Amino acid sequence: MSAAEGRPPAAERRMWTTRGRERAVGSLPPEELLPDSQPSYVSSWVYVFGVAALVKVCVHLRFRASAIMRSNSAHKRGRSSRTVFQITSASTPKYS
Repeated sequence: MSAAEGRPPAAERRMWTTRGRERAVGSLPPEELLPDSQPSYVSSWVYVFGVAALVKVCVHLRFRASAIMRSNSAHKRGRSSRTVFQITSASTPKYS
């Protein structure tokens, strides 16, 4: 990058990644992206525990949806995911 003009050489400006970076930096200046100080409500314990509770709910729903999908796919294959054991012809339980 040339220090005199502050732009990359012509060969680099033809690259799509360079053009994309220049466009992003032009429309979103890095020094204005994040605030210098945090809002006062962020330092509240109510806010912290509220965010933690929302994250926990989201994680729970994600894992619950995953379990339901796994259960549905097991039933489609013809076996239940809740099977504990199967009785064989010799009447001895075969644990799965």
